[in-house]
Amino acid sequence: MVTNSLPCILTWKSILLISFGLSTSYYFYSIVKKPLIIISNGKLKDFIHNHIDTLKRPYYPTPWALNGHLQTVFRAVLEKSPELGCHREIIVTTAGIQLAIDWLIDDQSDDDHDKPIVLYVPGIGGKARSNCLVEARSLGYRTAIFCIRGSDGLPLAKPSQLPRLGDWTDLATIIDHIHQKYPRSMINVIGISLGGMIICNYLAETEPSQNYVHAACIVSTPFDMKVTQLSLETWFNTRMYNVYIAEFMINYLKCYSFHSHESSFTENGHSLPFNFEDVKKCITFSQFDQSVILPLFGYPDLTTYYKLASPGIRMDKIKTPLVCINAIDDPFSPIAGIPIDKFNQSPDIALILTRYGGHVGFIEKLWPTKTTYADKETNKPPNYDYILEKTMKL
Repeated sequence: MVTNSLPCILTWKSILLISFGLSTSYYFYSIVKKPLIIISNGKLKDFIHNHIDTLKRPYYPTPWALNGHLQTVFRAVLEKSPELGCHREIIVTTAGIQLAIDWLIDDQSDDDHDKPIVLYVPGIGGKARSNCLVEARSLGYRTAIFCIRGSDGLPLAKPSQLPRLGDWTDLATIIDHIHQKYPRSMINVIGISLGGMIICNYLAETEPSQNYVHAACIVSTPFDMKVTQLSLETWFNTRMYNVYIAEFMINYLKCYSFHSHESSFTENGHSLPFNFEDVKKCITFSQFDQSVILPLFGYPDLTTYYKLASPGIRMDKIKTPLVCINAIDDPFSPIAGIPIDKFNQSPDIALILTRYGGHVGFIEKLWPTKTTYADKETNKPPNYDYILEKTMKL
């Protein structure tokens, strides 16, 4: 019986070995690819091709996460936010709105006023994805986090101070302040998701004489909010992401003291054009915008609001060197919303496009570590040397 069972065992072993071999071959032949670099001819393109070694190697996505949703979710699950000791600097705008800069404590020495600065602009989750600042600090940069109005404990006095998608005016205030404080330092910005939208709009709309940013890098930025809306309102994405975004925004609204009770909001003694009982029923971010943002700020419809917030329509106005990292399978920033034609026509903006990566995912290896492909693109030399130093020479 032992003799008769041996061929069967060998057969199953052979099947497993063949399956493993075929899977491995498929992974390395069809999955592992170099990113697509989309940019018009110019100094930025030449420098990327000649000096950024990380872009010359393929991206090895985690084999069991070959899906935008798995990339997105497992990055959020596996990533541990670093303990960042920060010194908070409060800036009050002319309208009385409190903003803040969280300076990493190790970078508070004033002995080198020429030290280049990295300013991190977060997405909807605030500081949750600020691992790149640890790397920036280790490379010798003065590093800081832009605290968006109403986030990280900053108070809002009234509903009309709520942040809006793509609004870049607060970032302009922060950058102006940093420039006045460190006039000889280069200011470089890194943005994640919605933070990238803010950066793009700032770079596009700020007059050159008032733009103090030397270089920028953004990751998983939605370029067209209408396309993002349509993607996130599919049956699966609504239940996977949208309902939680809506819940976050509702809780965000609830946590401020400018409402006397849950069903009635007032400002300067006047009733506001929304009812909190209706707001609590929202299950998508567009329903929240429809219920709160549109009547509060006077937008005629969602199409108008999302068009004005989207950076894709104004990318050709950007003249500051900008590197954008996106994945084709990003559920928040689908390929249909990326203005590839504008990247093809501009020598100042580059799109680094990977097949896999999800939304701020880009996890690698069989068991991903906290350092992702996108982290390496934004944080490792010589890419940092270019994005955060050598752009002055372009």
